[in-house]
Amino acid sequence: MKKYFSILIILIAISCEKSDQFTSVEGYVTDYYSKEPLPNIPMQITGTEYFCYVDCYKESTVMSDTDGHYYFDFISESIRYYTIKALQTETYFSGNQKSINKGETNTINFSIKPYKILTLNCYNQSNTFNALYISYTLVDFSYTCKQCEMFSNHEIKIIPEEENIISIQLAHYYETDKIDTSKSEDIEFFAGINDTTINYYY
Repeated sequence: MKKYFSILIILIAISCEKSDQFTSVEGYVTDYYSKEPLPNIPMQITGTEYFCYVDCYKESTVMSDTDGHYYFDFISESIRYYTIKALQTETYFSGNQKSINKGETNTINFSIKPYKILTLNCYNQSNTFNALYISYTLVDFSYTCKQCEMFSNHEIKIIPEEENIISIQLAHYYETDKIDTSKSEDIEFFAGINDTTINYYY
């Protein structure tokens, strides 16, 4: 019995040794519009364990160099599948997540879009609402006011040539801080490569 158990352990070890393979991934990160190389863009490589719900991920990050080039190599595990994406920065939106083939030399390029600034002008023209909440989860933008002024101005980073959704909630508060009326709506718009202005009246 011990002999069979030892053979089984050896077979499992050999199987694992064969399944853990050298993998590399490299490519270039460029500006979507200018096609110029982008330095200092963080590239995140994630290994996700199959059929796992807790502590499933192994993450590594490498930066693109002055030529926009990045390179990363690792020993891929049989229990994981691997992806790579460009992380969000102050000026660029993250690229789509892409798959890495294990045991291969992968060439994966990213062309990412710079943010544009949306100017959102809010005009309080009635006494119906005196509280305003604005949120845009893509870049964690949020704004809240109670007893709002007649006009407020907001600059929000948006992705050009994409459908951008901004959520606005309105409410009316009594002096006792109780809500009289509430309303919620989303502004959806398609933004071009130029800066965009929206005037919102409430």
